[in-house]
Amino acid sequence: MDQTIIGELNQKYRIYYPYEEILIYVRDSKLSDSPVPAFTELFVAPPNFYPTKILFKSRNVKEGFPPDKTRSLIEFKRENPKVSYQKLEQLYANNFLAKYEWNEFFDPEQLSWDSLLSMCNNLVERSATDSYVFLRFSLVDPETIELITN
Repeated sequence: MDQTIIGELNQKYRIYYPYEEILIYVRDSKLSDSPVPAFTELFVAPPNFYPTKILFKSRNVKEGFPPDKTRSLIEFKRENPKVSYQKLEQLYANNFLAKYEWNEFFDPEQLSWDSLLSMCNNLVERSATDSYVFLRFSLVDPETIELITN
């Protein structure tokens, strides 16, 4: 994918894709190519890697677009046992933790870069922030890819 295509996506989408960041994943792909081989190679994915959803977390929620899940304070405490409960409680109350989650599901056989980037845009639109900058993708488990932004 060349810089022109990424530039067009950046004008079309709410999420901004820095060329150097997205190039790590797309390399010489076309928008119609599947991203699964790139993820398999980059993340040294397990043999049972068969992604069916993309996950996005945010600390903001947009009216009319309820999150698919709201993470509890206890979940954050389990993930961060060395952080005091009082500190996490304060961060949670002040909305400094990405406690809202949205998911987009897909058929891995039909997945293309175009559809994946469009799903990323949909996830960002469902949150309450006007501008997100793409940082990276991450594998959460064999079925889930996570979109990580600023």
